[in-house]
Amino acid sequence: MIKIKNEFVILLKGRAGVLFQGQEEIILLNPGDYMDIPADKKHRVEWAAP
Repeated sequence: MIKIKNEFVILLKGRAGVLFQGQEEIILLNPGDYMDIPADKKHRVEWAAP
């Protein structure tokens, strides 16, 4: 049995946009921003910039 764990993300450089399933607004991440994403929360990186 595989146990899925929470995901911790920190953006060190550049910018990125993250979209969670069921939401319309993209969350913007700048250097130093972080997120703790629950294991069952579907999401994707919509875009990333250097």
